[in-house]
Amino acid sequence: MVKWIHIADVHLGASPDAGDAYSKVRPQELWDTFAEVIDICEREQTDLLLIAGDLFHRQPLKKELKEVIERLSKKMNQAAAELNFEEAAELRDELKKYKIALRDYED
Repeated sequence: MVKWIHIADVHLGASPDAGDAYSKVRPQELWDTFAEVIDICEREQTDLLLIAGDLFHRQPLKKELKEVIERLSKKMNQAAAELNFEEAAELRDELKKYKIALRDYED
């Protein structure tokens, strides 16, 4: 049986309703929630995390791309250490896309 988690429209980097009281903490809450989803995937040993819609709200900053790369790299290394080579290969392919985006990033 395949275990998977589906999330949508994460919008990392968004600052909704600028000027409202919660708008200052909301951007960090989005990152924290995304990190929590990754932790749940690891804890539950899911086979797939499906993200429908936008992961980033706008073109990501270099530091945001690096953070996603770091998290995926950690998950890939963990999968390889557990001899889950299919998952590790899928994560490797996903990492390539982000690394290309980072390499081609225009400041």
